[in-house]
This record gives sequence, structure tokens and C-alpha cells, in this order.
Amino acid sequence: MSIGLRTRSARAATRVTGRASSPRSRGTRVNRRATFSSRANTRIRFTSGRASWRAPCCRVYRRPRTCCARNSPSVSRAIAARGSLWHKRGVAAARAHGDLGDLLPEPIRLLLSRLAEAPPRSREAWVEAAITLAVENARERWGGPFAALIARFPADDGRADWSGGALLSGGTNRVVPARDTTAHAEVVALRAAQQTLGWNLGPRPTGAVDVMIGSAQPCVQCWGALFWSSLDGVVYAASAKETQRHGGFDEGPIPRDWAKRLRAKGIRVERVPHRRRLEPFAEYRRSGGLIYNAQRQR
Repeated sequence: MSIGLRTRSARAATRVTGRASSPRSRGTRVNRRATFSSRANTRIRFTSGRASWRAPCCRVYRRPRTCCARNSPSVSRAIAARGSLWHKRGVAAARAHGDLGDLLPEPIRLLLSRLAEAPPRSREAWVEAAITLAVENARERWGGPFAALIARFPADDGRADWSGGALLSGGTNRVVPARDTTAHAEVVALRAAQQTLGWNLGPRPTGAVDVMIGSAQPCVQCWGALFWSSLDGVVYAASAKETQRHGGFDEGPIPRDWAKRLRAKGIRVERVPHRRRLEPFAEYRRSGGLIYNAQRQR
């Protein structure tokens, strides 16, 4: 487009003045404006009700630059249109611009969408759903053998009624493919929920509680993140010792009283030792997954 404009401008200048247009001529200024307009139009484009961005500066994550049109109403509407991941009750209508949910593989997002449409009706079923996500993530080598869900439940005296939950967000471990040591399943799920609902997970209906359901006990990093998560409870399957023994992952210096400290912050902690809790680790070993314990290569 810019080449054509420059050629026509040069021809017009040649016909009028008998010489090519100089860099300060009007034709060059038109060409500059056209080039800028072309770049601006290709930065954000809308197709089939979805928003996509061209972000050559972010090749690792293949996600949009957060600086471009973050506050644009049209972009917000387009992002809301693609929020099929979140449940139809409107608790989380759309994901925010540039969240880590975009890092999840499409099959995982599809599983989360189905889970949102037909949520489990018992505590054990919620835990098994998280384990199933972890198994799929490990089998396809989309990341480590971990998954986490965040759901909102009606509650009686602070205890969740597991038969009436609604999915808020979900995440799987994406450390290796995302090249991000913080992209643990719990952090991915927590960021997605907070970027949708707010840093404190937004206003809750009276008596409702927000609970994280994990396939395994939080590591030291995720345990620390839970303190400021605004969650009301944590449920997990595999213990940290089982993760280290069967998965080979270093969970960090977790205090012995880690659950007691969370309870002091008003976060209930429960363990559900589901019979399938070790399947993600076995699947990860079978698929040849990388044990990514932090260490410097010398």
C-alpha cells in the first residue's frame, strides 16, 4: 500500500515539477500517514467476533502487547465475545486482555468449557476433574502434571455446598512451554480468575465461598500466593511428599504448619486422597516429560 502511494506521489510530482518528490514533499508526508495507518490497522483486527493481535515483540507467549488499545471499548467487547470458557451464569463474563488463560492449549480450554457447562456435584468429583486435567496435560506434554480449578459454591457456616458449584477459572502447569517458572497450575488459575473478577475476586453473593481444587498440594510458591488470593478454601489430592517421591519435583521449603497458617488467614484446607491422585505423575514419566527443578546449567 505504501509503495503504491509513493509511486503515484512521485509520478504526480514529476509531472508538475519535472523531478521526483523530495523527502520533505507533500507526497512523502501522505505516504507516512498511510504507512502509520496501515500499521495501526494490522495491530488489531477483528474476525468472526474474535479479537486477535499482531505482536511481533512477544514471540515466546504469542500474546498481544498489553500496551495496545488496552482500554478500548471495542477491544473489550471483542474479548467478551470470545469468553466461551467461562460459565453462562455470568460470574465471570470474559477474560481480561492478555491474561495467562491464553497460554492454555485449546483442548484444555475445551475441557474447562465443558466443565463449566456441567459442573461436578460432589467434592470427590471436583477433585477428579482436576486430576483428569493434570493427566491430559502430562500425556500431551503441554506442561507439568498439575492442574487446578477455582469454583464458587453456596455455603452453610462457611462450608461449601459441593452440589451447587460454578467454575470461575482453571489452569494447568505451563512452566516449560511458557518458559516461565511461575506458571504453575495454581498461579495460572488464580491469575485468570482475578483478571476477570478483580484482585479480590469481586463481590460474592451472600454466603458464597471461592475454593481452589488442586490435583496436588501447593508448592512453596503457590502456598505463598494463596495468602493474598482472597480464596476461602483449598482442596487438594496428592501430598507434597507424594509429588516429590512419584513425580520427582522439588516442592521447596514448605513449613510443616503450612495448612495452619492458611487457616489463620481464614482459608480452609482439606485433603481428598483420591485414588487417581498419582496418575498424572505416572503419565508424565511415560510421556518423557522434563523434571524442571530449578538449577543452573554450568
